[in-house]
Amino acid sequence: MIALLTITLLVASAAAVPVQQSEIETEWMAFKLKFRNGGAFGDDEMRRDIFESTYRYVVAHNAEADQGLHTYRVGINQFADMTD
Repeated sequence: MIALLTITLLVASAAAVPVQQSEIETEWMAFKLKFRNGGAFGDDEMRRDIFESTYRYVVAHNAEADQGLHTYRVGINQFADMTD
């Protein structure tokens, strides 16, 4: 019973990893400079929203990995602003 409670608390705390909007903006600008040569596209707002979702997933997953819930970490790459 205690083990189940511990696991539940770990999962809940990982899901609650706070990501500041300024952090997302900084990472978005760095992403655009690295993978898009800083260029703007007509659908920039949509791509930024997709990037934010991906970035939040990466942060949450890696927090869970730090707690031993995953055996691997994930990161941002050139596809982070594309849909599935």
